[in-house]
Amino acid sequence: LMNSSTQAGVEPPAPAEPPVVVVATPQPDLPVGVGKIDFYFIPLSTEEELAMETLARAFNEAYPDSFVNVRTNYNLRDDLNFAKGFAEQFDCYTWYSPYWDDPTQAEYMLDLNSFFDSAPAEFSQDFYPAQLNAYRYEGVYYGVPAVSQPEVMYYNADLLERRGLPLPSNDWTFDQFLEMARAAASTDPQDSSYGYLYDEWEDLIFEGLQIPWAEMEDFTEPQANFNGPDTLAHLNWLVEQENNHVIFLRYDTSWSSTQRALAAGEIAFWPGKAGDPFADYSAEAIEPGYRVGVAPMPRVQGESVGYSINRGYFISPEGQNPQLCWDWITFLSAQPNAMSGIPARRSVGESAAWEARVGPAEAAVYRTALEIYEENPYNLIGGPYYTWRHDAVAAALRGDEIEPFLAILQRKADEYLTCILAVDRAQLAYNELQDEVLGCAKKADPQGKYWP
Repeated sequence: LMNSSTQAGVEPPAPAEPPVVVVATPQPDLPVGVGKIDFYFIPLSTEEELAMETLARAFNEAYPDSFVNVRTNYNLRDDLNFAKGFAEQFDCYTWYSPYWDDPTQAEYMLDLNSFFDSAPAEFSQDFYPAQLNAYRYEGVYYGVPAVSQPEVMYYNADLLERRGLPLPSNDWTFDQFLEMARAAASTDPQDSSYGYLYDEWEDLIFEGLQIPWAEMEDFTEPQANFNGPDTLAHLNWLVEQENNHVIFLRYDTSWSSTQRALAAGEIAFWPGKAGDPFADYSAEAIEPGYRVGVAPMPRVQGESVGYSINRGYFISPEGQNPQLCWDWITFLSAQPNAMSGIPARRSVGESAAWEARVGPAEAAVYRTALEIYEENPYNLIGGPYYTWRHDAVAAALRGDEIEPFLAILQRKADEYLTCILAVDRAQLAYNELQDEVLGCAKKADPQGKYWP
């Protein structure tokens, strides 16, 4: 399989702890003249929420002339424009890194160039360049990077050991991953286990096996290939892998079976965000009775496959106290425990404090995962194809007769492409093009349940 001399991080089972009860603290009356900001924060876990509340108390105590009010709820209303909603309701906020194909987002973010210019040069130089540049558009900084959570592969170290398998290395390949997933699987009722937690939407298996289901590198006229022989053969292969326990299917409609299997230690490998091994699969904490290990996502032909969730700090153009927001953001950026993931500042992400928090081996894995991550541009025109690919996978694993269904999907894809190619797209803004794509997708597939 592979040389296990360079093993990824493994953490022992967490001891049981009593639940933490969070009690809302009444907001104190503020004397006139005290600076106050409303800061919106979306916690991805209870741990994050408690950490942010603790940091806000520390900031308020250290700077008695200031008061940061952390808010975790808001009213989006009807426009579904998150940045706009945050900017209208809060002085500053956290959100995901901007997608600059839609430059209208900048209207709801304050130009931060003057703050960066007035800060010591060491401040901007302390950020990883790729992360800092993600918040810059046409020479203007609109946000401050907070953390990155690249996709990583978690594993049940005890199950691998029981199957006589080495732990994955930080430079393992897709072929090695698939071989290990097969070896970890067992259909024995007395010792049942599964190789890999598979999601109907995911790319790893399609990319790893180089299945030519669509030509997605063409951003102007992408072609779907649902009724090709390779697509049919791959779907039949997936059914075989499920029957042999090589994959455990995570259903869209029910997470209970996934939660149960993860808690019981029946799954060898599952993908997730750096720092949150079970957050994508359970709203409640899973306390595994086995050692959880982590490795970067396996490489496909030397390249990374996966995503990275990047969050940052933003100041509203309508905010009442942008300087206090900046001071608070600067304070947060220096903390090793503000959010899960890899801190965007080098001095924090490479600090002993952050390594102690996540574990030295885990820290090395997360850094490697971020280092090899390559962001691929999103093919907006080809976006609906992913929904129909999901439908094909779901139908195959349900046991439906798949070949006629693939022919139906191909007709939908062809009708959609004919529709969108007839649109004069040259002068359309990104959000206008999104509307056209959605309109053509609905026209080709009126019953599609995943359209907004």
